[in-house]
Amino acid sequence: MLLEQKDSVFRELIDFAAGAGWQVGADTAAKATNKVGQENYLQWSQEQIGPGTGKWPFWGRYLVRIGGICEGLTVLDGGKPVPTGELPVIFRNGTAIVLVDNWGTTHNWKDPAADAERARAAAAALGIPEDMCVFVDIEAPTVPHMGQDYLSIYKKTIETCGAKRYRMGAYFSSSTYALISRRFNLSDTFTWIADWSGKPYPNWPKAFRDDIKGMGQVKLWQFISNQNRSGYLSLDLDFSAPESASDLKKFMYHPDL
Repeated sequence: MLLEQKDSVFRELIDFAAGAGWQVGADTAAKATNKVGQENYLQWSQEQIGPGTGKWPFWGRYLVRIGGICEGLTVLDGGKPVPTGELPVIFRNGTAIVLVDNWGTTHNWKDPAADAERARAAAAALGIPEDMCVFVDIEAPTVPHMGQDYLSIYKKTIETCGAKRYRMGAYFSSSTYALISRRFNLSDTFTWIADWSGKPYPNWPKAFRDDIKGMGQVKLWQFISNQNRSGYLSLDLDFSAPESASDLKKFMYHPDL
């Protein structure tokens, strides 16, 4: 199952990030606690990139397990999210968490208020403090099915309702940026832009369109390799360039941060 050798694209991206002063993290549908040989997935995937990266500052994970789609930091029990025990492992590694909610995109965007409340409840069950971002995962093929008001209702619910209130972030590919920005005002919403490619991206992120690069709300950039030579464990890379420490603390959480 292990990669036979480190992919050169990872090395190029790591080198680029180091030169730009950016931080490197991971985003995965698999549990950090999954075993790969004698290690957990978090430790193993860091080694595939190389020891020079040290411990990754952040790890993007889904809030709620969805059967057949992804593992989550919580599982639903009687409709209520219950922590799986994965989050403490991530924290002990010195890694912060970035929260992702993909319930809407996998359930045809049926109920934004219920989706936001589920995500809010999951974050609260995990002990995540208020005002942290929960990024709504908007997969490109599902965008046509998303109602015009989905993000507005989700944002209002998660930011103004409930005992604990969080910020809504948006996570989608650059190819759908124009469509989503026409439906929803992204100016006050932290945004995570992702692109998929099987090729090295030596000039990345200069390859992104200037109109996206210039948007101040874009806090995370992501390169995803199409390779999947490690079976069900797919390794992704996230790059972030927060403008300030206060920004960073809104989308990346660790008790000691």
